Amino acid sequence: MLISVLFLSGFGRQYVFQVSESMPQQPIETPWLVHLAKGDAKKMGDFFAPMIKLELPSDKGDYSKNQAVMILSAFFNTYPALNAVIKQTGKASQSNTFFIGEYTHSKNVFRLYVQTHEAGDRQIIHSLSITSK
Repeated sequence: MLISVLFLSGFGRQYVFQVSESMPQQPIETPWLVHLAKGDAKKMGDFFAPMIKLELPSDKGDYSKNQAVMILSAFFNTYPALNAVIKQTGKASQSNTFFIGEYTHSKNVFRLYVQTHEAGDRQIIHSLSITSK
């Protein structure tokens, strides 16, 4: 299923987001998802932009790649992952992709939202949000 949504910003710009929903038996794979599911902040950091917008239950802001790795590592220590899955993906532009899914901890299921842009053949994460449902 493909859904297009037109978004009008207050600054006179228009954005069209396209969302595709995967079938339950076909999980969406990304190169960084395995590191998220394992709670490996250092390897996740390999996919971070030099500056990244991070939103976690205890931290929210724009951080350097190194700061974000340290903050994400603390999150993983507090909330070790049981699993992480991507349920939807879409394009915000030709080179920008977003992912919506879940990060599962033994006592909580968090909402996961990741925004990436393509740099050559790599996905670079410029926004990562893991928040309570």
